[in-house]
Amino acid sequence: DENAAEWYARAAARGEDRAQCTLGTFYAKGRGVPQNYNEAIRLYNLAIRQKNVQAHYELAVLYHRGEGLPKDDEKAVWLYRLAAEKGHAKARYDLGLLYEYGDGLPQNMEKAVQLYRLAANGGNEDAQFSLGHAYETGQGGLKKDLKEAARLYELAAQKGNVQAMNSLGYA
Repeated sequence: DENAAEWYARAAARGEDRAQCTLGTFYAKGRGVPQNYNEAIRLYNLAIRQKNVQAHYELAVLYHRGEGLPKDDEKAVWLYRLAAEKGHAKARYDLGLLYEYGDGLPQNMEKAVQLYRLAANGGNEDAQFSLGHAYETGQGGLKKDLKEAARLYELAAQKGNVQAMNSLGYA
């Protein structure tokens, strides 16, 4: 990790947005470098200025969790939305979770299902599981459809989602 961090640092210093974002994540997690949220946030912001979608997502996570800066649901939602609008599957899934549980947003299962569908179509296994669960239970304006639930569980299970494995076994 230290060797990788050095190469990312070289590329980041030359303005490479993907390297800035990845090195930011190394600093946020203390991977190959000492954990330093200030440096992570600085690097994410450099990458965001270059329209790096992953950096929007990573900074949203920090705001949502209150890691390295004060917890700020409004900023987290704003950043998740920016990344989701650009097709970021994990941002779509996480935004769906916020709607499902009313965490920083008004609870809205129909909106959550819409976002889960977009994220599932983008290959996100957690969204595939959540959408499968919505079909199994008939939530979010969906008609109960056990075959579609099983299909989605299988997609997620094949990617290693243990909840989906369990649900598929139960089905």
